[in-house]
Amino acid sequence: MKIQRPARLIAWLAAVLAALAGFPAHSTTLSASMTADDRFKAYLSTGDGVTGTQIASGNNWAATYTFSATLTPGTNYYLHIDGEDFGTIAGFIGEFTLSDTGFRFANGGQTLLTDTTHWLVSPRTFGADYQTPRTQGHNGSGPWYARLGIDANAEWIWRPDNCTYCGAYFSTPIFGVPQEDATLAPLGQAPEPTVLALFSLGLAGLGVARRCCGRLVPVSASRLALPRRGSRNGHSGISSRSPRFARNSSNVAVL
Repeated sequence: MKIQRPARLIAWLAAVLAALAGFPAHSTTLSASMTADDRFKAYLSTGDGVTGTQIASGNNWAATYTFSATLTPGTNYYLHIDGEDFGTIAGFIGEFTLSDTGFRFANGGQTLLTDTTHWLVSPRTFGADYQTPRTQGHNGSGPWYARLGIDANAEWIWRPDNCTYCGAYFSTPIFGVPQEDATLAPLGQAPEPTVLALFSLGLAGLGVARRCCGRLVPVSASRLALPRRGSRNGHSGISSRSPRFARNSSNVAVL
């Protein structure tokens, strides 16, 4: 039986890999609902010691500020909140969400509230002299009472010295999840469209492999034997005596 060269299959696989390399990475959106007594500026940074790019600001503690920002896949970020108090009592409160599992907060999930566990605060700058924040009470506590659009379990937090007429620099990390992990759908959920596309390409590949190479399949993919010229059986294909291939035996994967 004449066995065809796998050159067509190899060329097809190379074309598929090139096409997959061109798939756009899926972007994740960070959304926030927050406020501070009395003023704040919010930043996204790729280094904790760098202030970062400003994405929001506010100067009315009675208002809930909402904003969003797009995250680059595979990048680690720091969410920085620069707060300032003008007297009497101080605090920062917020609820933050991620649009998908491409990223995760310090608590391992896609939703983060202000608390004393997953945030750090510095009295002078980002990236240095961090301390554990002090809680001023949950959303609904006086003198602020309930801030609309923010989870009731979120806490008003500030510096541990509870200063007034001062500034506070809050930081929390946002971790980029490897893309191959982020595309795995949880049990019971439909897979991402990209996964379905890759699965379809895989099925197409099986069809091409069957037309190209018939029933002859390498036993070990890690040791794929390419055709050699001048084989012992007199043709330029793969030798039927090669230990890496078998014909009509239990070691052959039949497509």
